[in-house]
Amino acid sequence: MGAIPSKYEIVQRKIRERILCGELTGTLPGVKQLALEYDVNFMTVNKAINHLEEENLVYRIPRKGTYVRQQKNILFAYHDPDVNFMEAPFFAPVVGAIQKILAESNCFMIYENIYGKSETALAALAKRIDGMIMIVGDHFLRPKQFYEKPCVRVLGMSGEKARFDHITYDNVVIGKLAAEYLLKKGDRKLAYVGYRNAEIFRTRCRIFAETVQHAGAVCCFTPENPETFSEQFILAQLDALMNRPEPPTGLFCGTDDAASLAAGYLYEKGILPGRDVHLISCNNDPKLKSFLPPARPATFELCRREIASEAARLLIRRINGFSGPPVHKQYMPKLIENQQNTER
Repeated sequence: MGAIPSKYEIVQRKIRERILCGELTGTLPGVKQLALEYDVNFMTVNKAINHLEEENLVYRIPRKGTYVRQQKNILFAYHDPDVNFMEAPFFAPVVGAIQKILAESNCFMIYENIYGKSETALAALAKRIDGMIMIVGDHFLRPKQFYEKPCVRVLGMSGEKARFDHITYDNVVIGKLAAEYLLKKGDRKLAYVGYRNAEIFRTRCRIFAETVQHAGAVCCFTPENPETFSEQFILAQLDALMNRPEPPTGLFCGTDDAASLAAGYLYEKGILPGRDVHLISCNNDPKLKSFLPPARPATFELCRREIASEAARLLIRRINGFSGPPVHKQYMPKLIENQQNTER
């Protein structure tokens, strides 16, 4: 059972609910009036209001009163020709975490794909918002219409020279850790499987290959990818690799989608994942749990919820006047290893 909330927490919750539903706007009722309304003493109300102020729901002006903050409009922007781009399961924890933080801070999220929008449409959108969160994209530059708005970028390749905040994960270390994981399994012939046209995947693949070669092992390469993810191309990669005279015994799959395809392919060929071939992928997609534990690929969790939550909180601070230097932060990916994987 959870802890019983204190009186001030109950008052805080009730006032918060009235603010978020629009019942309370403008000037907040006085402390004495709220104390009578909730049948508590004024110190309890004062403590509740202090916490609401920390949540950015209210602000105080000495000798004048307490005021409900006007709702802020936050643009959650992405830039991709595929209108269904953000429907991929990978982004669900990101969107959910951002929505949660914004709702707690009385902010409304405007969700837009700004790919192909005219300058007039972008200018009109900029007038409606107080700040923006940009997500991924190799070449997603902040449009000039938004230069005066606070901006935080999430995920994607780290850009230390950016003049705005960027919170992501350490992409370079993924390739290194993937190689080290497979090398520790005793694999001496390894390969990368998956889409790699985007810079984020090219970097993972390059670091993976460099780490493998530095250890004196062999890294196999397959033909370049098409412009978009294709199951047929992944299967063609696997055919090219596994039909070699000495096929690789360790595969680094760029995504969990590629890892799922690889595991199914290996089963059909009578090759047991986790025993004959070790797999490691990236994203920690729930679909990997459909595999029996001995064959389940290792993967990396990219701290998506933590990244998104911190980005949303930072943007709210920027909107409220925080003017420190740009924040460039990278989270360390977390290796999720199936302890039941068997050694050859």
